[in-house]
Amino acid sequence: MSSTTPRWLRRLLTVLIAVMVGCAILGSAEFVFRRLLFSGASFMTPLKQPSLYANEFSEDYFKLAYSFIGAYVQPNDRMLGWVNHRTISPGTYQHRDAGKLGSRTPVLLYGDSFAQCAVPSEQCFEGILNRDPSFSAHHYLLNYGVNGYGVDQIYLLYRATIGGYAAPVVIVSLLAEDLDRSTVRASYQTKPYFTVDGGRLAYHNAHMDPDIHRYFSRHPPEITSYLYRLAVHSPIVPEAIGSYLRGTETMISRTLEVNRAILLEMASDLKRRQVKYVFLVFETAPQLFKPLDWRVQFLKDLFTRNSIDHILVRDIFAVHESNDSYDYRKYAVAETDHHPNELYNFLVCRKVLDWIKVDAPQQEDGNERPR
Repeated sequence: MSSTTPRWLRRLLTVLIAVMVGCAILGSAEFVFRRLLFSGASFMTPLKQPSLYANEFSEDYFKLAYSFIGAYVQPNDRMLGWVNHRTISPGTYQHRDAGKLGSRTPVLLYGDSFAQCAVPSEQCFEGILNRDPSFSAHHYLLNYGVNGYGVDQIYLLYRATIGGYAAPVVIVSLLAEDLDRSTVRASYQTKPYFTVDGGRLAYHNAHMDPDIHRYFSRHPPEITSYLYRLAVHSPIVPEAIGSYLRGTETMISRTLEVNRAILLEMASDLKRRQVKYVFLVFETAPQLFKPLDWRVQFLKDLFTRNSIDHILVRDIFAVHESNDSYDYRKYAVAETDHHPNELYNFLVCRKVLDWIKVDAPQQEDGNERPR
């Protein structure tokens, strides 16, 4: 650089060169890190966790789970994404046990894997209630729970099946994380989703591909820099800053808008049909004595403000347990699998049975507490 070059220009060129070198180093680091992350290198295994790069239950999260873990893929269903083929007929959505109703009142349980259960059927809601004489004399429960469902799919399955039953009782169960699943186009399979357009729900399924492998290969994660994502998801970054950089507030706002519209439309339809119904809000066993997270708080406020009958599972447990002595392992399938076990399901069934008996003839309770 000539000595006659103005000082300001020399400084500017120095800064530009430093920036270019810095960008080259960062670009090279990103390239190497990305290649290693998606390689078979065993030392990268601890870094192959979707939550290190994406908000949990976001679409990028499911795409990374597919790449890193080989996430469980469901058989395709064009309208719903997938159904539980063991109990629900694809296309017609008829329940396998519908023929057992006879003259009894159908009790339809909708929900995700917490409704479907991770325990044998006899330890699940249909097993517990349908063998209880005080329930089964006049009612029969049909379990429409499907693992991995979001609120959107729960609503769509409800809409596809409710018209097939005369004067049913309806239980719509929700796990808090089901709210997040409502905004993605693919999770365990391509799935429909809703947006809110002019205050009305808009249904979308044009993107759905029966081959989830092809869909994920054509729609990779929308992540520009994995190093940046790793940094902003790190616990080292203060939560307020990390939340802002991750776009958490925008994500929550969109999630609440969509789910508010779905749940209010579903409640409105239930009221219009004049059926007895309740919304049942599940939480994992470790969460039950912790402060309400924003999802459960949203559901509680929404149902209360709109006079929608609901049951919070944490309120059931508050009667049977104390915060000081509570051990979640007593109610979970396993220490690493927080799906409800039989005892958790039994306590919920007792509450459901009490709820059903309101405004109904009282029957003798002949069921024993599981041990």
